[in-house]
Formats: sequence, C-alpha cells, structure tokens
Amino acid sequence: MKIVLETGSGAAIKRWTLADDFNNIPIQSKSTGGDQVSQQVNLFRSGHPVFFDRKNEWFMMEFTTKRQHESFNDAEIFILEHISELPRQGLIVITANAGYSAKIRYLPNAIVKRPKLGSHIGVSTEWSYSIMAASIQIDRPT
Repeated sequence: MKIVLETGSGAAIKRWTLADDFNNIPIQSKSTGGDQVSQQVNLFRSGHPVFFDRKNEWFMMEFTTKRQHESFNDAEIFILEHISELPRQGLIVITANAGYSAKIRYLPNAIVKRPKLGSHIGVSTEWSYSIMAASIQIDRPT
C-alpha cells in the first residue's frame, strides 16, 4: 500500500509520501474507522421507528511506518523537517496493489494530524499518522 499527501494543483503539486510498502517505507500496522449520521424517527402511532441516512459520514485511517535513513544525521534532520514541513490538509491518494492491477482511492481535503515519532534507533525512525476525511472517492477530484 502506498499513501501520498498532495497539496497544490497543476504544475505546482507537491507530494509527501507517508507510506510505501514497495519502496522502503513499509506500513507496520494500520486501522480504519469512521461513522455516518443517521436519524431515528418515531412516527405517531407507529409500531416501530423509521431510520433515515443523513448522508453525513467520515472516514479515519491510522497507521505506523518505519523509515530507513542514509545516516544518523539524516534521520535527525528528517525528524525536525518532517514535523515542521508536512502539510496538515490536502488530497490523500491511497494505492493498493491488488494482484495484477492497482486500486486507487482518493480522500479529498483530508486532515493529517501531526505525525508522532514512535522511535528513533540509529538510522531508523518509526512514525504514526492519523488521517480523517469526509469521504473516500473512486475518481480523482478535479
């Protein structure tokens, strides 16, 4: 699985790779969740309630990655830059390699909570991310 945060548009798109199982930033663990708003209505003289989907939902994904850096100094520099330079909102692009074809999903206007450094041992750093978005889309937002 590959998870990329994109900001900007056109030629000015900037990309931050948060996780990439195929290129040395593997996901160690992940969980997903979310919720949707529904309403229960008790109609007058009805024997049972009626439920309505209010089309208001959200999605959350939390995951941990491990990064290998070229040197101890590179790891320390990455720690400082990653926390301060990573944008807090943008388009999240999730690519899952499902056999012979990749599946891509988009989370427009997703919020990336400040990443947490789990550990820093030698040239290795472990990061935890939490992403929240209003929806998951099949088509890339325009």
